[in-house]
Amino acid sequence: MLACNNVKFNSDGTACFTFGPMNPIREFNGKRVMFNRVVGYETGERDAFVTFGDGSPASNATETIKKIYEENCVDINWQKGDILLVDNLAVQHARRPGKPPRIVLVSLSN
Repeated sequence: MLACNNVKFNSDGTACFTFGPMNPIREFNGKRVMFNRVVGYETGERDAFVTFGDGSPASNATETIKKIYEENCVDINWQKGDILLVDNLAVQHARRPGKPPRIVLVSLSN
């Protein structure tokens, strides 16, 4: 799993999380998969805070990753009673905005 190497708490109340180094490409069932969380931390005005290890902005890289995600996205036509099991090391997952009420039942296992 990807672990945070360092956390720095800033005087303005923000925090800086350092991850890596890591190779985001892994093998799964004979296929290459990309495993990273960089776009999960990059939203809106906080884009400037996603950087490479040398401190340079990663905005172009995150835009490229988001484009690849969207090109490979599979939308599921959910039906009442559907459940989904996800292997976090095999696939990226997310959700699009939905209609309330949203009920989430979660089970985590190792």
